[in-house]
Amino acid sequence: MKKILVVEDEAIVAQDIKSKLEDLNYIVPKIVYNGKDAIKSVSKLDIDLILMDIMLQGDMDGIEAAEEIKKYFDIPIIYISAHSDKNTLKRAKLTEPFGYLIKPFDENELQISIEIALYKHKMDSKIRYIGTHDALTGLYNRAYFQQEISRLVSENSSTVGVIVCDLDGLKLINDTLGHDKGDEALEIASNIMKENVRVDDIVARIGGDEFAILIPNTSKKDVRKIYERIKESFKDNNLLSVTKIPWSISIGYATTEANINVYEAQKLAEDHMYREKLGKSQSSRSNVSKILKKVLEERDNETADHLDRLDTITLKFAKKLSLSDQRINDLRLLAKFHDIGKVGIPDEILFKPDKLEKEEMRIMQRHSEIGYRIASSTSQLRPIAEFILKHHEWWNGKGYPFGLKGKKIPLESRIIAIIDAYDAMVHERSYKIAFTSKKALSEIKKCSGIQFDPCLVEEFIAMMEKSEKF
Repeated sequence: MKKILVVEDEAIVAQDIKSKLEDLNYIVPKIVYNGKDAIKSVSKLDIDLILMDIMLQGDMDGIEAAEEIKKYFDIPIIYISAHSDKNTLKRAKLTEPFGYLIKPFDENELQISIEIALYKHKMDSKIRYIGTHDALTGLYNRAYFQQEISRLVSENSSTVGVIVCDLDGLKLINDTLGHDKGDEALEIASNIMKENVRVDDIVARIGGDEFAILIPNTSKKDVRKIYERIKESFKDNNLLSVTKIPWSISIGYATTEANINVYEAQKLAEDHMYREKLGKSQSSRSNVSKILKKVLEERDNETADHLDRLDTITLKFAKKLSLSDQRINDLRLLAKFHDIGKVGIPDEILFKPDKLEKEEMRIMQRHSEIGYRIASSTSQLRPIAEFILKHHEWWNGKGYPFGLKGKKIPLESRIIAIIDAYDAMVHERSYKIAFTSKKALSEIKKCSGIQFDPCLVEEFIAMMEKSEKF
């Protein structure tokens, strides 16, 4: 039930209003008789609405009390008065009340006025919230953040700290796993930031993957503590558990202690953040593919051995085909990462022991497209992105995702398709027994001209039959 404060200097009238409100199932926690007591009561009581008499005895009338209350509290006020002269109404209007009641009034008028005021206040609050907050994370938005900077500059506030953060890897998550997973990463990041700041600090999402924090009335030492807490929290959280793809945060901070204003501190914090991001990208560029390979292997204990075997056979076959060193390097990379898109496939489909349903198969087939997007976003894997995309195309055009036929399929994709199929057949998995090498080669031959390039099949079988190792 809603709680209503009655501010009325005539005791009999106040009691009558209280009775009416209680008959209408509202709670009246208190009646006060002057403006100063009204202000004190609002600060102590949890009030949903105020019925404020305009003409109060004492040093402060109802309009002046309302002005003071509105400075600190967002509570709807309805004026009650026996007078409605123009000057009074003009003064009252400036305080933006949620209604007027002219005494005497009945219960019906009272209830209608209260319900309209409460509804209007609720809608106004929602509109204000939407205008100042980010819809996804619930943090403040860029407009509000800039508004607060302007306020702090105009007030010439004491030392203000600014922290600027940028998520590394969000685009890769969005491009490969979809925006739902990207949104999860953004929510995790926003929660980490909220958990590591003070109640009055302002945390905002100021761009797609950018966040900023305003820390008023602080010291450089305390700002650095918050900065370090956020960095450590990102390290401690198992970010891969949600996204399966590596992501992190670049972060910078500055304060106005160095005789600069908040705008300049924000620019300095951004410079520090971009410097960290640049250093991180240069040092980690070669590690991204290693991280992705590790992620894939951790999802399936059998993957690591499978990839090592593929690398060995691929190198041997590429040399037999007299390929260039560059093509050999690309093929070996393809052997390791042709199935990288499986990091984006749900476990219940990827590891399902039974035959996949039609919709599950459609989802599974997306791994080649997901792998393409991952590789395209990673400098080290970009040269093999097309080969990843097309390694499930069939020689007869019945493969996916494009139904390419014959030599329209890249040579590298045709080669890895044979090697991958062979290794899968000769090793036991949870859902199948292992074939002998002879039987696996027989199956490869049956698929010559259907799934596999006939010329490559011939060369592969000849190599494997001659090899004592396999």
